[in-house]
Amino acid sequence: MDCFEINDIFVCGPNFEKKPSYLWEELTELPLILLEKNAISRRYLEKNFKEKNISLHPQIEVAVHDLLIRFASIHLGVSCVIEEFSKEELEDCIKGAYGTKFDEMGVCPLHYTDDKVAVMELYH
Repeated sequence: MDCFEINDIFVCGPNFEKKPSYLWEELTELPLILLEKNAISRRYLEKNFKEKNISLHPQIEVAVHDLLIRFASIHLGVSCVIEEFSKEELEDCIKGAYGTKFDEMGVCPLHYTDDKVAVMELYH
């Protein structure tokens, strides 16, 4: 049986103030929306934070994965989702937020200004 890699990502609505990256501790200061504690992906997330001696205290806990993206998209907070299980819904949210504002719908290229900084330009 083949296994595939999955990735946890944090998502938020388009009007949420974002930074290029976050420290683990900074993530806990955000209004987190997570699955309930008995969910396998929540236990995995808790384990990763616990290894860094950080506790998670979400503002909202939900029972189903579908609500994570929906709640984040209406600005209730920041959700942690499994990217591979959420691609279609994420694409729908992006289309809803940005519509047809861009001529090119493909992935935007990254341009590197030096060894540590990458810039993504959005054209419309």
